[in-house]
Amino acid sequence: MPNFITRYNAEQGVFIDVIPSVASGQAIEAIQELAEEFGYRVEFTGAAKEEVSAGNTVAIVMGLAMLITFLVLVAQYESC
Repeated sequence: MPNFITRYNAEQGVFIDVIPSVASGQAIEAIQELAEEFGYRVEFTGAAKEEVSAGNTVAIVMGLAMLITFLVLVAQYESC
C-alpha cells in the first residue's frame, strides 16, 4: 500500500495500465462503461486523452481529403 495520494486536477486520481493485447479504443470504452456503472468520473491523460478528444475526426478528415482530391481531378480534366 503506497503512503501517498495521487492527485489530478486537485482530486484523488488513479493510474491504470491496460493490457497490450487490447486495442486502446476498446480499453477506453470499457473504462468509461465501468466508471458509469459505479458512478465515477473519468478523465484521461496523455495519448488516451488525445484519442478521446479526437473522436471520429479521422472520418471527417478522410472525407474532406477525398472531396478535395475529386475536385482537383475534375479541375485538371475539366469533366464531371
